[in-house]
Amino acid sequence: MRRIVLVAVVAVVVVSAVSFGAWRNRDAEHAASDPSATDSGSETGNVLAEELTVSLPEGKLSAAGIQVEPVQLGTLTHRHSVPGRVAYNDNRHIEVTAPTGGILTEICVKPGDQVQAGQVLAWLNSPEIGSARADVLQRTSAAEIAQQLASRARMLEQNVNALTGQLKDDPDFDTLQKSFTDRVLGNLRDSLFGAYSRMQLAAAVLKNSADLAQSGALSEKVVQERQAEMQAAQAALESQCEQARLDVWKERSQAEAAALDAQRRLEIARQHLASLLLNESVIHTEMDMPQADALGASDDDLQNLSRVPVPAPFEGTIERRTFSATERVRPGDSLFVLADTRTLWITAEIRENDWPAVSIRTGQTLQVMVPAFGDVTLDAKVDFIGREVSTETNAIPIVATIDNSDGRLRPGLFVRVSVPVGVKQDVLTVPSRSVLQHDGQSFVFVSEGPNRFRRVNVETGDEGDGIVEVVGGLKAGAPVVTNGAFVLKSELLLESEE
Repeated sequence: MRRIVLVAVVAVVVVSAVSFGAWRNRDAEHAASDPSATDSGSETGNVLAEELTVSLPEGKLSAAGIQVEPVQLGTLTHRHSVPGRVAYNDNRHIEVTAPTGGILTEICVKPGDQVQAGQVLAWLNSPEIGSARADVLQRTSAAEIAQQLASRARMLEQNVNALTGQLKDDPDFDTLQKSFTDRVLGNLRDSLFGAYSRMQLAAAVLKNSADLAQSGALSEKVVQERQAEMQAAQAALESQCEQARLDVWKERSQAEAAALDAQRRLEIARQHLASLLLNESVIHTEMDMPQADALGASDDDLQNLSRVPVPAPFEGTIERRTFSATERVRPGDSLFVLADTRTLWITAEIRENDWPAVSIRTGQTLQVMVPAFGDVTLDAKVDFIGREVSTETNAIPIVATIDNSDGRLRPGLFVRVSVPVGVKQDVLTVPSRSVLQHDGQSFVFVSEGPNRFRRVNVETGDEGDGIVEVVGGLKAGAPVVTNGAFVLKSELLLESEE
């Protein structure tokens, strides 16, 4: 009977102790969340305040590097982490293709090689290129000849016009002939000088006939006949001059047209050859067309007319090689994959349901976490945002450019991209490092003096950009510890164990 009574007494004592402890914990939490509870002046409030407060001596305070800032109203950007991949920068990643069909005679690089812009990657022997270069050479010679003929025709026209102009002034025949001895007149020299000579002869006969008619030696009829012959010779000269001017104008016009046509055909041949060689000057139309030598069309190197270099369009790394030497290739076959990996792309997708809340713009900086490197965080700048929702994934693609000058990143690596989702205005925020956890309860330390700090339980909300939203437990202006809070937590736990 005594044992039963003793057990009952012990049970009552244990229940009372548990009830008292629970009551005391509730009061302690109430005191932490309600600052007024510690200011009531009651004995219980003072005891609880002592248990939730930690003081540091000057030495520890200086070593902990405690920093305090007032709680402020601000803007909070919530961020959502989405999966992504490292990919090649499409603007600096191309397939170097065969400009034409032929035989690969030499391969100059291998995968992994760093190459410079314009460096020869391979040599190709192509009969098509050889024919195109030969055509350029032939068109070049034809254009040169046509230009010379046009220049001669212009000179001939000038000389004929000068001669016919002087013939109108009735010059001395011998003097006129000497002045045009070294000037080009072609077959018009005989016709023009012959017509002029006949006109002068008719004029001389007419003059003699007129003198003889005055002396009565010749009849008036003979004089008239001489007069008619002289007029006919003059008309013949004028006709010859007009016909000569027409002939040289026609010859000059035809020669210039032929020269222009020859030049056009030469330009077409150059463009065709440059297109086969994928010459960049064809793409950039503001630049002059390359000369024949620049395209490999040279009479000084006829044995290499069919030899074609395959150059690197920009500086980068050979990522893949498809063919080997002596293999036959067709136009457009991929010979190499060239990439400049100093910059890469980060590709990610935002679900269409989340898109209305996402605030992303071109040029914005996103944070990229690389799990393969121990959760290293890097910055990437948004290059473009997709305009169309994928029918397969129901998501909108985002592409950002990331610096890879150190070469650590490789295409295909998995990453996580921090995407801003929603913005809250005028919310209480504290730095993320200020909020601590213990037994599932979030709390901060509030300064109560130079070296005295009190634990205050808080209710947190969204988090982003290194700050946390506080929805309960604090008011604006409260002096919260922003650096060294973990040291205070350790001291508080040690004091509670004592």
